[in-house]
Amino acid sequence: MKNKQLTKNLLTLCALLCSLQLAISQNAFWEEDFSSTMDLPTGWTSVDTTNGEGVWAWCASPTQASGCIPGWDAYADQHEGNFYSATSDSGFLFMDSDGLGSVVPDHVVQLTTSAIDCSTQTEVWAKFESLIGVYGLPATGNTFLNVSTNGTDWTGFDIFELTTATRWSDNPEYSIIDIS
Repeated sequence: MKNKQLTKNLLTLCALLCSLQLAISQNAFWEEDFSSTMDLPTGWTSVDTTNGEGVWAWCASPTQASGCIPGWDAYADQHEGNFYSATSDSGFLFMDSDGLGSVVPDHVVQLTTSAIDCSTQTEVWAKFESLIGVYGLPATGNTFLNVSTNGTDWTGFDIFELTTATRWSDNPEYSIIDIS
């Protein structure tokens, strides 16, 4: 598994990430809703580890996704036209892998935040809403949330149970992952 990898081998239109929270039970101690910027938030990075041109980018509105993501309207019947996350009205992040064309080997585009200090927490959960479409590879086994306690060793958590036969996740897909 590559260091700090969130997205791996996506061969589809886009993956959208709207709101990320780290919480103990119901009490969030850290969150990011991507509303405070017109770019990646401070401390976040987007890296295409396959030396390609893939990047995570910011879009202002779920109803204007077609203005952010070329080809979005071509798939409107498969994802209901908009991105329906609870906080998407304030903006969201996306990665348009279709825009990369054919990439060999399959592209790996990582979205990474700076370290989040969870040392005083006994339980840590990541909670977020997203949308992903797949074509050549299933999301399961290829799209991960990677977590580290030391910045060197990483544990990967599958985000989606989605095959190429299904093509699209729920809109939004609700993920709650115990990363303790």
